[in-house]
Amino acid sequence: MVMQVAIGDTVTMRKVHPCGGYRWEVVRLGADIGLVCSTCRRRVLMPRSALEKRAKKVEPKPQTGGGVPSCQCSMTLSVLLLSDFVSTTGFG
Repeated sequence: MVMQVAIGDTVTMRKVHPCGGYRWEVVRLGADIGLVCSTCRRRVLMPRSALEKRAKKVEPKPQTGGGVPSCQCSMTLSVLLLSDFVSTTGFG
């Protein structure tokens, strides 16, 4: 059975990396899987078959709220109001 992984997932390996970390983040998909060590940020490409053998656990990427946070909305509104003010008054 093919292991289901997605970009952003965290993979816990069976053996420790020389830096001392076990956790890797998936950054590339295909025949080779791109991984970045969560401890030292080392990037490696590993064949999918090797990843299936070496991985202990795959944790899906945490889901975010999905919308624009309210602080960004109010900041965007402020920028729009400021740009409207500058264009109508001639400042700038």
